[in-house]
Amino acid sequence: MGELAGRINAPFGVLVMVIFAIPLSYVNTRAKRSYGLSLALLLYFIYHNLMSVSQAWVAQGKLGLVTGLMLAHLPAIVALLAFYAYRMRMKPFSFRAARK
Repeated sequence: MGELAGRINAPFGVLVMVIFAIPLSYVNTRAKRSYGLSLALLLYFIYHNLMSVSQAWVAQGKLGLVTGLMLAHLPAIVALLAFYAYRMRMKPFSFRAARK
Protein backbone atom coordinates (compact mmCIF):
# COMPACT_ATOMS: atom_id res chain seq x y z
CA MET A 1 0.00 0.00 0.00
CA GLY A 2 2.93 2.32 0.66
CA GLU A 3 4.21 1.77 -2.87
CA LEU A 4 0.76 2.57 -4.26
CA ALA A 5 0.62 5.73 -2.15
CA GLY A 6 3.99 6.80 -3.55
CA ARG A 7 2.90 6.12 -7.11
CA ILE A 8 -0.26 8.19 -6.62
CA ASN A 9 1.53 10.96 -4.70
CA ALA A 10 4.11 11.67 -7.40
CA PRO A 11 1.88 12.69 -10.34
CA PHE A 12 -0.65 14.42 -8.12
CA GLY A 13 2.15 16.33 -6.38
CA VAL A 14 3.56 17.48 -9.70
CA LEU A 15 0.13 18.68 -10.79
CA VAL A 16 -0.40 20.63 -7.57
CA MET A 17 3.06 22.22 -7.77
CA VAL A 18 2.50 23.23 -11.41
CA ILE A 19 -0.72 24.95 -10.41
CA PHE A 20 1.11 26.57 -7.46
CA ALA A 21 3.57 28.10 -9.95
CA ILE A 22 0.93 30.41 -11.41
CA PRO A 23 0.28 32.60 -8.34
CA LEU A 24 3.90 32.30 -7.16
CA SER A 25 5.30 33.53 -10.47
CA TYR A 26 3.76 36.98 -10.09
CA VAL A 27 6.50 39.60 -9.75
CA ASN A 28 5.96 43.32 -9.43
CA THR A 29 8.70 44.79 -11.62
CA ARG A 30 8.56 48.16 -9.89
CA ALA A 31 9.10 46.69 -6.43
CA LYS A 32 12.16 44.69 -7.58
CA ARG A 33 11.40 41.97 -5.06
CA SER A 34 10.80 38.39 -5.92
CA TYR A 35 9.91 36.49 -2.80
CA GLY A 36 8.03 33.99 -4.92
CA LEU A 37 11.08 31.81 -5.53
CA SER A 38 11.92 31.54 -1.84
CA LEU A 39 8.31 30.80 -1.01
CA ALA A 40 8.10 28.22 -3.80
CA LEU A 41 11.16 26.39 -2.47
CA LEU A 42 9.77 26.41 1.06
CA LEU A 43 6.39 25.14 -0.11
CA TYR A 44 8.04 22.41 -2.18
CA PHE A 45 10.12 21.13 0.74
CA ILE A 46 7.16 21.12 3.11
CA TYR A 47 4.88 19.46 0.56
CA HIS A 48 7.46 16.83 -0.42
CA ASN A 49 8.12 16.00 3.24
CA LEU A 50 4.39 15.63 3.89
CA MET A 51 4.12 13.25 0.96
CA SER A 52 7.10 11.22 2.19
CA VAL A 53 5.79 11.01 5.75
CA SER A 54 2.31 10.02 4.60
CA GLN A 55 3.77 7.33 2.30
CA ALA A 56 5.86 5.93 5.17
CA TRP A 57 2.86 5.90 7.51
CA VAL A 58 0.76 4.09 4.91
CA ALA A 59 3.56 1.55 4.43
CA GLN A 60 3.78 1.00 8.20
CA GLY A 61 0.02 0.56 8.47
CA LYS A 62 -0.52 3.63 10.68
CA LEU A 63 -2.81 5.24 8.10
CA GLY A 64 -5.10 3.99 5.39
CA LEU A 65 -4.39 4.77 1.76
CA VAL A 66 -7.04 7.48 1.36
CA THR A 67 -6.19 9.13 4.69
CA GLY A 68 -2.50 9.10 3.83
CA LEU A 69 -3.15 10.72 0.47
CA MET A 70 -5.35 13.38 2.01
CA LEU A 71 -2.74 14.13 4.70
CA ALA A 72 -0.39 15.69 2.17
CA HIS A 73 -2.66 16.90 -0.60
CA LEU A 74 -5.53 18.47 1.30
CA PRO A 75 -3.42 21.14 3.08
CA ALA A 76 -1.62 21.87 -0.21
CA ILE A 77 -4.90 22.38 -2.05
CA VAL A 78 -6.21 24.65 0.72
CA ALA A 79 -3.00 26.71 0.53
CA LEU A 80 -3.31 26.79 -3.26
CA LEU A 81 -6.84 28.18 -3.04
CA ALA A 82 -5.68 30.77 -0.49
CA PHE A 83 -2.88 31.91 -2.83
CA TYR A 84 -5.29 32.24 -5.73
CA ALA A 85 -7.71 34.22 -3.57
CA TYR A 86 -4.88 36.51 -2.47
CA ARG A 87 -3.66 37.07 -6.01
CA MET A 88 -7.17 37.79 -7.24
CA ARG A 89 -7.51 40.27 -4.35
CA MET A 90 -10.43 38.41 -2.87
CA LYS A 91 -11.28 38.38 0.78
CA PRO A 92 -10.44 35.01 2.35
CA PHE A 93 -13.38 32.63 2.28
CA SER A 94 -15.50 35.13 0.37
CA PHE A 95 -16.52 34.71 -3.23
CA ARG A 96 -16.91 38.41 -4.01
CA ALA A 97 -14.00 40.48 -5.27
CA ALA A 98 -12.69 43.19 -2.98
CA ARG A 99 -13.56 46.77 -3.91
CA LYS A 100 -10.77 49.01 -5.05
